[in-house]
Amino acid sequence: MIYLFDLPELAYQVAQYLDATDILACNAVSKSFHKMFTPLVWKDLHFGQPCKLDSDLTPLARHISLKHDISEEQWNQLDYHILQRINRWVRCLSILDHDSTLPLKLGALCNQLESISITGISNNNSENVDNVHNNKHTPEQLKLCKAIFQRNQANLKHICLINWKFNHRMKTAPGQSLWNPIVKCGHARNLRSLKMQDCMIRGRHMKAFWMVCERLEKLELSYVTIDICMPATTLKNQGFNKEGTSPVMTTLAYPSPVRPARFPVLKELILNSLRWASPNLQLNLIICQCPRLRTLNWDIKGRNFSGTEFVDRFEASTWPELDSITISSNRNLIGDQDHFRLLNSSRIPLRLLEYGLYGMTPQAYELTRTRHFATLQNIDLTICEGSTSSWTIEVLTLCPSLENFKAKSITAQEILETGPFVSLGLQELTLFIDMGFINNAPARRFTDEELEICKEVFRRLAIFKHLRVLDMLTPFKYAYAQSSVPHNDPRHLRFSLVPLPLRLEAGLGELHQLVKLTKVSFWGGRRAVYMNDLIWITNHWRRLRCLAGGSLVLIGTSSAVQDNYLRTGKLRTWLNKHNISTDGSRYEYHTESNLYDGYCEGNDREDFGLSDFDDLLVKKLCELCGLK
Repeated sequence: MIYLFDLPELAYQVAQYLDATDILACNAVSKSFHKMFTPLVWKDLHFGQPCKLDSDLTPLARHISLKHDISEEQWNQLDYHILQRINRWVRCLSILDHDSTLPLKLGALCNQLESISITGISNNNSENVDNVHNNKHTPEQLKLCKAIFQRNQANLKHICLINWKFNHRMKTAPGQSLWNPIVKCGHARNLRSLKMQDCMIRGRHMKAFWMVCERLEKLELSYVTIDICMPATTLKNQGFNKEGTSPVMTTLAYPSPVRPARFPVLKELILNSLRWASPNLQLNLIICQCPRLRTLNWDIKGRNFSGTEFVDRFEASTWPELDSITISSNRNLIGDQDHFRLLNSSRIPLRLLEYGLYGMTPQAYELTRTRHFATLQNIDLTICEGSTSSWTIEVLTLCPSLENFKAKSITAQEILETGPFVSLGLQELTLFIDMGFINNAPARRFTDEELEICKEVFRRLAIFKHLRVLDMLTPFKYAYAQSSVPHNDPRHLRFSLVPLPLRLEAGLGELHQLVKLTKVSFWGGRRAVYMNDLIWITNHWRRLRCLAGGSLVLIGTSSAVQDNYLRTGKLRTWLNKHNISTDGSRYEYHTESNLYDGYCEGNDREDFGLSDFDDLLVKKLCELCGLK
């Protein structure tokens, strides 16, 4: 059987179904396996600070912590020829908060890198900006960094720059200049994606920046300072105006009215806190310069901005291909009228529409249903005051492209009586399921008929095989919000609602194919959590990293029943040992009087450390280098 994998095409097909741990294990099976899988072992390397790696998007990505995995002395023993053996296989290299020159040496030897992520080299960390020599890294490291970008221009497709910022009064050491990697990217013809975080693009670097932007298809700017509208003291040693900025633009920064668009092929734009640029300036000088824009994610910090101007531009077909809009702000920028205009003026069906809308009128919902349900990937009905369970049913049965859905509540009867769900690609579901059973006494047991209903509901949920987040806890508050009786009255809905029980006897086993789940939260009410249910969860949902539960506890008895719930006690300790946190778990106090009522919510702060495949990779590197 092993000899079948001597065919490179077959080995490549097999590798598509393996993750980083499996690839590393296959690499040690035999010589033929080692030959075929070694290039995949070293394909995607991440050095430095811990980073979040999505196993679905980057299944072969591996993280190496320089500070904990291998000592500095061992890194210095690495032979130049060892690095040469590795570099020919590396396609993605990430170097974040690095203290060693080894990752830079490895990158300088590579000539086929397609993705580079790197933290700033020439940072000024001193509070005294007049300090002459305080660069963070040595001239050797800066030289290696330049070599990385110089040698990999031909194949480079993605660049991520973090913390490349320079104070305008910063001085350099003798023989050095303020350098930015962007100057080496002007001739990277295949570069299509650029991410900049905590960076500064100075005037003399703007020419290279605009040259890069002409080829970009994706651009992300987060806490970036660009010479669009810098303070007057920076540009011409003048005082600030009333707004704290200068109306004078730098020559390189301001796009000429007769010039073509700065971002002619850009399809995805992410703007988050662009410094010294008001929302109006960002809209006119950046967003409106993207005629082929399809996805916009815009975080607005300013207060003097009206969403009407954006809707006017959208209505005028400034972006005819724009079908995904996310606008974040601390206030409601787009009202009901502008929301309806945007829905009605869209030239193509929308994929995503999210901008903190406080409500949705029936007219807007009907327009959304008739024109955009077939393509929408994200729908949030929790913010809509007029939403009903019938809306929830329509979304699940009419939105085949849905990936993220939030609603208030729905009954088990409505789930069982509706037609088949079509949102097979759903990844996040936030919804409280009311079983509709009567007599929710603490010691009451479910009847056989009720357990069968629970199993039927679980069978309907089992169709969402791509689900990553299942939240049945957060929307619980919406389920009883309309109750007219006092909060602590036994007749209050929060005492009588029976949630879908996360129990094996109730059909939890029907969700055994939901192997992509990373977070599950549920409302348990008065019912305790059983260990056998948790054991099943850890055995079948291997990617689960958070399990949150809500409980109703009689005031004064929380310490006595702490081992029965997830917030405290032995269950929380047991889950933490299995790398599962209980973040967001809570218990609500209640008493028979109206004198006191409240809830307690807590978070886990334990560091679970490195995963097993990180340790295996470090051992593999040590073996390759002859280190013990």
